Amino acid sequence: RANTEKQVVALAGSSGFRVSTINMFVSDAILGMIPPLAALELLWLRILMTAPFRPFRTNMITVLQKVAE
Repeated sequence: RANTEKQVVALAGSSGFRVSTINMFVSDAILGMIPPLAALELLWLRILMTAPFRPFRTNMITVLQKVAE
């Protein structure tokens, strides 16, 4: 299980791969029907878009490359 960038790098290295890129991004807002919660959710998503909160983003796309032997 690899839920953080550090875990992905470690798992890739132990499996004979190297990390080419790791993109972390936030999800879409889903509480638009409830205005008070929607405002809080949008604020939280905006905070997650800043560099200090990058590790807390909910989605990750990683590209691994097989290490040549």
